[in-house]
Amino acid sequence: MTEIESGNILKSLSFLGVVVLLTMGALAWTHTSWSKRILTNESASRHKAILEGVGVSTRGMDSNAIEYMFTKHFRSGSGGILRYTGPGGPLSCYPIRARGLWGPIEGWLIMEPDGHTIHSVVITHQEETPGLGAEVASPSFLARFRGRSIVYAGGRRLAVVKAGQARAEYEIDGISGATLTTRGFGQGLDSAMSMALKYGGSR
Repeated sequence: MTEIESGNILKSLSFLGVVVLLTMGALAWTHTSWSKRILTNESASRHKAILEGVGVSTRGMDSNAIEYMFTKHFRSGSGGILRYTGPGGPLSCYPIRARGLWGPIEGWLIMEPDGHTIHSVVITHQEETPGLGAEVASPSFLARFRGRSIVYAGGRRLAVVKAGQARAEYEIDGISGATLTTRGFGQGLDSAMSMALKYGGSR
C-alpha cells in the first residue's frame, strides 16, 4: 500500500467519524427537543383539565397561555394541595391518586370554600379500557359528584359503590363493567376527601 493510498484511507475514516459524530449529535438534540415538547404538552394538558375543573374556559388557548393562567391563579399548599384564587374562587384542589386495572388514575377533587361540598372532580391521567374503565374520565360519570357533600348524617362519607347498587344518599354508582377501576378510583377519592376534611376549605 502506497503512502497516497494510506492517506486516502485515513481521510475516509476521519470523514466517516465526523459524519457519525454529527449524526449522533443531531439525534441527541432531536430526542431532547421532543422530550421537552412532550413534557410541556403533558403539563399543559393536566393544567387545562384543572383550569376547566374550576370553571376557567381554555377555549382557544395554546400551551403557553394555559401555563400562564395556571401559574397566575393557583398556588401550592402542603400535601400537594392546590389553592385556586381566580374568578369563581377560592377553591381547594386535593390530589386523587389511585390504582386502576391497567395503571395509575390521577386527578383532582375540587372543593367549595365550605370544605364539604364538591365543586367538581377531574381526571388528568388514566390507562383504563376504552368503553369500560376509561369512563372514569367521562363527563357523565364525573358529573355525578358535582354539588355532593363529602360527609352525611352520622358521619357517613360519600362512597363510590358497584354500578347499580347506590341506595343511600351518600352513595354514588360506579362504572358498569369496571369493578376494579371503580374500586381503585373510590379509594383514591376517599383519600382525597380525607385531605379535604383535614385541611378544610380554602385556607
